[in-house]
Amino acid sequence: FERARSATEIAASTVKQIFGYTPQELTFDIADIEEKTKILMGFEASESAPVELSKLEERLAVSRLDIHTRTKWGSLTARSQLDVPVGGGSAEPDASIGLVFTRVLKDSGRYENTKKELEFAVESSKSATLAAERIAEINLKEFQNIQAQLEKQLSTLEEQVLNTNERKTKIENQLAIGSVSFTELLNIEQELYTLEKSIVDLQTEQLRSVISLMGLFGSQLE
Repeated sequence: FERARSATEIAASTVKQIFGYTPQELTFDIADIEEKTKILMGFEASESAPVELSKLEERLAVSRLDIHTRTKWGSLTARSQLDVPVGGGSAEPDASIGLVFTRVLKDSGRYENTKKELEFAVESSKSATLAAERIAEINLKEFQNIQAQLEKQLSTLEEQVLNTNERKTKIENQLAIGSVSFTELLNIEQELYTLEKSIVDLQTEQLRSVISLMGLFGSQLE
């Protein structure tokens, strides 16, 4: 009991750190698992948080390469220019201000080197996106398999609990007329307890699986 209480306090502290609320303040019910499971089962790998982040990094890398390529220049320098008309009496403004870009002709291959580096960054980010998608797909399939197995096991256990409760009722009736011993009732109570504990353990595994996938898809804080 003391070990269990200590573990509960540590878990409560962790929940408080992550969500900003104690477990008692969270309005989460174990029945919500079914709804969360349905939502997560409908997700696709491309929606996972790591994939979305990888896609953003890929877009950034492509954008940097595009900007560099569109300059069509090597190293660029900019200077301010003030143009003053030579003729007098014109209706045009007396001066105009603008920026003039000048190419540094001998850039020692910096333009091409930078372009190659940016191209490499794009390819790397694409590979990272594909890898993130693959990991997300594996996690989704594993989640689906786990949920299917747990649902099957839960269904079997719940049926066993119903059967055991029926047997328990019969034993209680027999005990009332003295045709069985109290030990038989204790034995079936123990059997019932073991079954119900197994159900709670499976629900715990179900919850762990859901929370784990919620973390992957960035929806855990919800």
